[in-house]
Amino acid sequence: MSFDSYSIVHPENLFPLLHQSVQFEDFSKGRQIAILYRTSADAIPLVRTTTAYQTPSQPFSPIHEALVEKIRDASGITSLQLNNAMLEVYDARYTTMRFHTDQALDLTLDSYICLFSCYEKGADAQPRVLTVRKKESGEEWEVELEHHSVVVFSTATNQEHVHKIEAKDLPRDYDNRWMGLTLRLAKTFVRFEEGVAHLVVNGCKRGELTLATSVEAREFYKYKGAENRETTFEYPDIGYTISPSDRMPPSPNNLD
Repeated sequence: MSFDSYSIVHPENLFPLLHQSVQFEDFSKGRQIAILYRTSADAIPLVRTTTAYQTPSQPFSPIHEALVEKIRDASGITSLQLNNAMLEVYDARYTTMRFHTDQALDLTLDSYICLFSCYEKGADAQPRVLTVRKKESGEEWEVELEHHSVVVFSTATNQEHVHKIEAKDLPRDYDNRWMGLTLRLAKTFVRFEEGVAHLVVNGCKRGELTLATSVEAREFYKYKGAENRETTFEYPDIGYTISPSDRMPPSPNNLD
């Protein structure tokens, strides 16, 4: 599977429904983010990245669960499981990002990554694109991020490529915000005991999840750089995070 795109059929625009379903963190100029998880017994699915968030993750609501089911049906992957998500909104000020491989430290082997797109004002004549580059050959191509579409790729495909989301040649008065929901399957969980975050990886408790020291943070970024360059990179066991939000008890979602 290599960045396959599917249409998601829904009678109304999902942008406002998804936007109202969470509380966003204003992360950078033109960009809002929320981290979501599917409730799992007494533990929270965790996907660590090189981004530091300041607000706790929020549980999936019915609209998120329904979208996962629609993606499963559209892709034909009946075994598709997704338990962690990043919901982002970009306005016209946020147009480029660097090529990267989605961070796989906490992703389940042989699982899938799904990027759902929608626009505040519906279908757009100038949709954002997912630019993909094969690491070994340098070959590049684009996948249009159409309104109510989802791009699905495997963790193996993720490892072999880098990608970035771009907005090209937007007019000066462009005001149609893009929303992207990146869904994945985490193998790592956080269990809170007396308010303290403990790592659980593949069912095995690994001790407290600590906030990275400056030395560990530099090490983490070094690992991420290697992952972006190499097709066979594997993370060592890591017991820290650079994001304070990963160590915060989750926030109840009362917005449904």
